[in-house]
Amino acid sequence: MSDSAHRARIRRLLLALDPSEKGLENLDEVVALAARLEAEIQGLFVEDTDFLGLAGHMVVQAYPSGTRARQALDPEAIQRTLRRQTERARRAVENAARRRRVRASFEVRRGRTAMALLESAGDDDLIVMSRTTRGFGVDLGGARARTGAAVREVVRSTTRSVIVLGEAVNLSGPLFVAFDGSPQSEAAIEFAATIAERRGGGELVILLPAGGDAAKMEAQAKAMLDAHTLKASYETLEKDGVEAICAAVSRRHGGVLAVAADQPWPGPDTVPDLLERIACSVVLVR
Repeated sequence: MSDSAHRARIRRLLLALDPSEKGLENLDEVVALAARLEAEIQGLFVEDTDFLGLAGHMVVQAYPSGTRARQALDPEAIQRTLRRQTERARRAVENAARRRRVRASFEVRRGRTAMALLESAGDDDLIVMSRTTRGFGVDLGGARARTGAAVREVVRSTTRSVIVLGEAVNLSGPLFVAFDGSPQSEAAIEFAATIAERRGGGELVILLPAGGDAAKMEAQAKAMLDAHTLKASYETLEKDGVEAICAAVSRRHGGVLAVAADQPWPGPDTVPDLLERIACSVVLVR
C-alpha cells in the first residue's frame, strides 16, 4: 500500500465539542461522513480549566443579562451548567450515531480545547472542528479573524489530518482537491477518492496551479483516480494564491476542499489565510 493510500485510511473521527455547542450544529453531517468512511466517531467535550479556575475569584465579576448588578461567578453553578451541556452533547452524539449505525464513544476532559484534542488524537484519527471553535483562551487573531484560536493552534501543531467545518457545512457536496503533482498532494487525492467511492460518486474537481505543467499533472491525477474507477473535472487556475482557489470553489457553491497541509502549493504558509477566506469545509491532509 502506498504511503498516500495509508494516510487516506481513517479509523475514527475525533469531534471537538465545547460549551459553545458549535460542534452539535453539524453533527448529522459529521456522522454521515463517518459512516461513508466506515469509521467510528468520538465526541470530545472539553471543560476548560482556565475558565473553571477563574470562577469564584474575587477579581472576576459577571454582569447577568438584563441587570447592571455585579456578582461573582459561582463555581457550583458553572459545574451544574457544564454537566447539563455534557449530557446534552452526549445524547446528541449517541442519537446521531445510532441513526447512521456508526460506532460512537464520548469522553469528557478538563484542560484547554486545543491541547485536549492534540493529546487525544491517534494515528488513524481525523480531527473535526467547527471553524469558530476558540476554547477559552484569548484570541489573538484580531477582530477580522473568523477562525477560532483553538482551531489555529490545532492546525499549527498537529501531525494528524484535520477537517475544519465551514460556514455552510455540506460534506456531501462537491469535492475539490488542490493538486500540484507533489507526493503530499497525492495524499489529498487519495482522501477525496476514498470519500467519493464510499458515497457512490458525486462531483470531483481537481484544481491545478497556474504556471505549471497542467497536462502532466492532469495525467498524473487521472492515473490515480483510474485505480478508484472515478472520473473528475479539471480546472487550471488563472493565477496562484488563495483568492483563486476560493473563487473556483465558490462558483460551485462549496462542498469540501482537500489540500495537503504541507504541499508546495498553495503552501503551508497560506493555510491560515485559506481558512479565513474560504466558506466551505477544508480537509488538511497529513
